[in-house]
Amino acid sequence: MRMDFESLLESMDGIALIIDRDLKIQCVGTRNWRAFWHENKGGQPDTPVIGRAITDAFTVGSVRDTFRRVLGEVFEGKRASLRVDFRCDAPDELRCMRLSVTPIISRGDARIHHLLYQSVLIESQPRKRLALFDVPATGLQRPDLLRICCLCARVATAADADGRQQWIDAKDYYAGGGKEVSMLSHGFCEPCANKLLADDDAARQSAEPLPDPAAPLSSTASATNRLTRLYMRFELPGA
Repeated sequence: MRMDFESLLESMDGIALIIDRDLKIQCVGTRNWRAFWHENKGGQPDTPVIGRAITDAFTVGSVRDTFRRVLGEVFEGKRASLRVDFRCDAPDELRCMRLSVTPIISRGDARIHHLLYQSVLIESQPRKRLALFDVPATGLQRPDLLRICCLCARVATAADADGRQQWIDAKDYYAGGGKEVSMLSHGFCEPCANKLLADDDAARQSAEPLPDPAAPLSSTASATNRLTRLYMRFELPGA
């Protein structure tokens, strides 16, 4: 039976993509991708994603470089896979998600040419609107720009006299007198950087977890929103 790759990706939870060694998107579960876009930005995607690098989604160069590094390690077999939990909040919704990157093994070829890149919603809950999560991000890294960790969504406080910063939850930023901003930048807090760059699953699991919200997360997340693990052996074009 000939397998239709887009249909396969659409049958999986969340956003599922296939990327090549240049980190360019070769195939996407279009239905889920369009639904995600509509829920978060409204309307339909304004640009096609096929042929674009997955790292184009990151506005800050240091974040792009870090993800290029870890994805390259999966391609080269230096790590078996990548799995990391992260926050992807909307202004009025707290969302915990999981990114899973798994090698796709082509028949008769020991070299890895493609990766399955999947982002799945684990749990979510409504909350009082936080305008900070509706602010556009810039690729600029200026000391006057507010920074948010792109994994845990903590906010970096102003540096103290010794140049040290704390990373606090967004609600605590506002509680402490934090002001609205028109632009912000992304980066990694130290615990999240260590978690992402850890060499093995045990180290990633022992790293500091995502911050707990004030209220418990909803337990209504369906089983279909749990991570789907798929080990595929087939030939892809260009492999």
